[in-house]
Amino acid sequence: MFTVFKLLWLKQQRPDVFANARQFLCFEDLFQQRLGLEPAISWPLAGRTMLFNVRTHEWDDENSASDRTGPAAAGPAHSVGQRGWERFPARWLANWACPRR
Repeated sequence: MFTVFKLLWLKQQRPDVFANARQFLCFEDLFQQRLGLEPAISWPLAGRTMLFNVRTHEWDDENSASDRTGPAAAGPAHSVGQRGWERFPARWLANWACPRR
């Protein structure tokens, strides 16, 4: 359900996995990373992690379960629709018949 509880469970039940993880990504930023892009997450989905301040639109250190679940472990957050097509290589956009930059 909420990422913070899953991370706390992982830290308690599988400390070896938790300690060896470079980053904790949600589906949206994991998908972008797999496409070869910089991982990033939209504000609404970042808010569901319970690690993101929805008023200031920044990762919230106070709500972090530990240093490993704070801003350093997450990708940048952005508003919905921001950082869209311009992030994809031009050759991909041509193949998908997308608007030009």
